[in-house]
Amino acid sequence: REEPAVQFNSGTLALNRKAKNNPDPTIYPVLDWNDIKFQDVIGEGNFGQVLKARIKKDGLRMDAAIKRMKEYASKDDHRDFAGELEVLCKLGHHPNIINLLGACEHRGYLYLAIEYAPHGNLLDFLRKSRVLETDPAFAIANSTASTLSSQQLLHFAADVARGMDYLSQKQ
Repeated sequence: REEPAVQFNSGTLALNRKAKNNPDPTIYPVLDWNDIKFQDVIGEGNFGQVLKARIKKDGLRMDAAIKRMKEYASKDDHRDFAGELEVLCKLGHHPNIINLLGACEHRGYLYLAIEYAPHGNLLDFLRKSRVLETDPAFAIANSTASTLSSQQLLHFAADVARGMDYLSQKQ
C-alpha cells in the first residue's frame, strides 16, 4: 500500500518524500474552513488557482489570497504545493515579503492563505505606472514617463532589497 504524498493532522503537515532527509512534520497556522469566505478567482495556472477571500484570523477579518490545487493535479503537484507551505512556514514573517496567514485542509485538499496584494505583484504594478507606454498623450502633456516619483521608486527598491536580504539569510 502506497503512502499518500501529503498527510495532514490538525496543524501539522507530513510530506512523503522519496528521500527521507527531513522526516519532521511541519507545524503550520491553522485556519478554520468556516472562517474562509471565498470571493473571486484572481489567478490561475495549469494545476492551481488563487482566489481572493475574507478570512478570520485571531479574531480579525482580513483579505487574503487563497491558493488551492485543481482537482486533476498530480500527486507530485500536491507534494510540491505542500512543499510551498513548508517553505512559507520556515520563512516566518517579514514586512517586505508576502507572508503566510494560515492553511486549511478540507476534504483532502490543502488551501494556503497568504497576504493579499490589492495591486497585484510589484512587476505588474510598476508596468502599469509607466504612462509613457499606457497613455502616451498623458505622458507628453505632463512631461512624465511614470505616475510614480523617483522617491517612490527608490522606496520600492529599498523594500525589495530588504526582503531579498531577509530571504538570503533564511537559506
